[in-house]
Amino acid sequence: MELKIIDDGCGMPASKSGVDPAQPSGHGHGLLNMRYRAELIGASIAWRNRRFGSGTVVELRVPLPPSPRSCG
Repeated sequence: MELKIIDDGCGMPASKSGVDPAQPSGHGHGLLNMRYRAELIGASIAWRNRRFGSGTVVELRVPLPPSPRSCG
């Protein structure tokens, strides 16, 4: 399952190699907490600036168990 959240805010701060949420910005721990919580449930999370315009994209991917096959 994939959940994608897109906003039109000011975007993520950039580093020399692009957005680096692993580096603390001095403004809190929100992104690190999001990554930690995603890992607790076996999910992955990524964030980046929008390609066109301003804003941020957050993508959460959660592996789902295989659906049970119905008998009959």
